[in-house]
Amino acid sequence: MTSVLPALLIPEFAQAVNQSKALKVFVANINQEASSVGRMSVSETLDWMFQMTAVYPDVVLWPQEHQAPEGLRCDTLVAPLSDGSKGFITSKPSG
Repeated sequence: MTSVLPALLIPEFAQAVNQSKALKVFVANINQEASSVGRMSVSETLDWMFQMTAVYPDVVLWPQEHQAPEGLRCDTLVAPLSDGSKGFITSKPSG
């Protein structure tokens, strides 16, 4: 969050991101960071970011080797961590 959130806290930047037709991809941490954000689930983190910035990603990139996050309001692209991947599997959000 320290690399993404500061820029999105600038209202004009967040508005530009939301108005852009570009795909907004969130690359989630696969290892828990030692912080209060690190103790939050991916869906809690994205909801918190949305509450502060009104920005929510279109898709979360997630490694196949870990259990997929639940409660997301966007698509999830799942792929193996290895270089031998042959593409992505798309999972639509539930609900």
